[in-house]
Amino acid sequence: MLTGMSEAVRLVHDASSLPHCSLILLTDGNTSHHTLYQDLGALEMTGVGVLEAQPAAPVANLTLQQRLSKVVSQARRLRQLAWCVTVVVVSDDPAYLSAFAEASDVGRLLKWTNRLLVVTKLLLPDLQHLLRHHWAFSMMNTMFLSMEEATGVLRGNVYTHLPYSPRGARTARVATWSEARGLTLLSHVSLYPEKFANFYGASLNMSVWPFSPYWMEVEETAPNGTKVSKLTGRAYIILETIAQNLNFSINVLPPNNLPDVMLKIEKRVAFMMPMKLAIFPHLLEKYDYTFIIEEATLGFAMAKPKLKPRWQSLYYPMTDEVWASLLTLLLLMPAALLMIMSGEEHHGASVRRAGPVMVVQEIFKTLLGQNLSGRLPRGTSIRLIMGTWLVFAFIMGAAYRGNLTAFLTVPKYPTRPEDLHQLLVTRARVTMPPDLRVNFYEGFKKSNSSAMQTLVKLVSFVPSHDVGLKQAIIMNEAYIYESLFLKLVIAKNFTERDGSTPLYVAREPVVPGYSAWIIPRDAPYKHGLDRCILALHEAGLIRRWSQVVLDEARQRDLSQQGRVKVEEADQTLREEKLGGKIQALTIVHLQGPLFLFLMGLMVSVLSFLLELFLRQHSQ
Repeated sequence: MLTGMSEAVRLVHDASSLPHCSLILLTDGNTSHHTLYQDLGALEMTGVGVLEAQPAAPVANLTLQQRLSKVVSQARRLRQLAWCVTVVVVSDDPAYLSAFAEASDVGRLLKWTNRLLVVTKLLLPDLQHLLRHHWAFSMMNTMFLSMEEATGVLRGNVYTHLPYSPRGARTARVATWSEARGLTLLSHVSLYPEKFANFYGASLNMSVWPFSPYWMEVEETAPNGTKVSKLTGRAYIILETIAQNLNFSINVLPPNNLPDVMLKIEKRVAFMMPMKLAIFPHLLEKYDYTFIIEEATLGFAMAKPKLKPRWQSLYYPMTDEVWASLLTLLLLMPAALLMIMSGEEHHGASVRRAGPVMVVQEIFKTLLGQNLSGRLPRGTSIRLIMGTWLVFAFIMGAAYRGNLTAFLTVPKYPTRPEDLHQLLVTRARVTMPPDLRVNFYEGFKKSNSSAMQTLVKLVSFVPSHDVGLKQAIIMNEAYIYESLFLKLVIAKNFTERDGSTPLYVAREPVVPGYSAWIIPRDAPYKHGLDRCILALHEAGLIRRWSQVVLDEARQRDLSQQGRVKVEEADQTLREEKLGGKIQALTIVHLQGPLFLFLMGLMVSVLSFLLELFLRQHSQ
């Protein structure tokens, strides 16, 4: 019988496995693994590993589950060394097979790309119980080879569990084996069939933590005038498209809190969590991720920096190089005029005398747009140099006055933090809502990044988004949450009718990287979801839906403000157009001219006092 069983295993392996796949053989000690190894060693494969875990413990303080866990850990290391692996488990004990299923699940022995073949003498009722109640047998790429001997004839049946089929979940017999006829396929169902290409309309549980604009419930008016609730959002649109492709319906589990939502995925109560989440190493220990949805978009909102009064507003219209060139010319022009006048006097020409003070005054007054006094000499060379200076002064004055108007009405604002590094430099306090504690805050604490460790020290938690954003305005704090959601909340609750808002959302994300949907770890249907998401990316639909949903959410929030507010806003706009409302200049804009005027008054008073002092002493 052992030889016949080895022959059946070889035929099943040859009919279903890829060439050069490795084999991991696990027995309970009741079957000669040496004989199995010799019989199966002739298979065309890159390696064969034989492991044994006996039900009777040689060490009294180790349970069967503990012994199997150690063996499964060794098998997993072997599986990680090969690109294609088939695991063969030989046992006739239901308790042993149940313990192996639990150990292989906890020890993460199986992936969908690996295959599991269970060889046993158990009959169909016992097999059905195992196939239906263990994830490793029901959902993974698993088949059972049931051997029986009757009237001296050895036969075998090959079973697999189909969790989704036109007739619901069922155990299907896909092949038979006999010594005389060999392996015979019974139906269109192949060996190791693809279980998740079609869900046949099954209702799948989805664990969702809703927030706009990714997943939300809105009210719409039906053609008959009644109000109906409708799910929408980018994540829902993506999920609905995948559901149409894979043929399943969506059953949304009611959310209590985010930890409860995540726990439903961990316990495999839910099929997946169709809400994007940043990929963190500590989450990979409990969950798997689908193919990436987009870049990580966890951002922060802060109050816009207020404009501080600056007397340098008179300096901003021209660059440092222009001011330096102008200062150089102001020094060269008087020297050039004095040199020309002294040269004409040296050659005996009749010129009107002008002192250095008068020459400097003429240069400065023409630069400020005043007329010439007529006290300068009227020689040809002096006329030429002064004409050149007047043209230069006219161009510089016009350019400066034009730029000065712009810089006074649109003053220079202070820089504001746009990424995590700039935020940490400000040492501002950081707030988060409670639902970011488990996934993000705990991930930051486990990070070896110095920036993340510094961020953790600055974080405190607030009860709601409104509280966090109000504290950001009043106390100049940073509030961390998903960027698109922050933009919607700010547009809805913190934006004036003229479109201005005291808050802004930083351009760069807090966590660099990517985000994806959460699914149970080692989920065998991951490859089907990945294929659909990748196709949506290739068609450009995910990016397109992001923009469409964001625009619809903004329009919906605007309409929810009420007809009266909209009419008031329209009336205000009409009044502003008719009245020609102009922005009034404040002390912030005109501090520079006022400061310059005060300095001039002080200098003039001091010079007047100095003149009186000198006049009294001269008398």
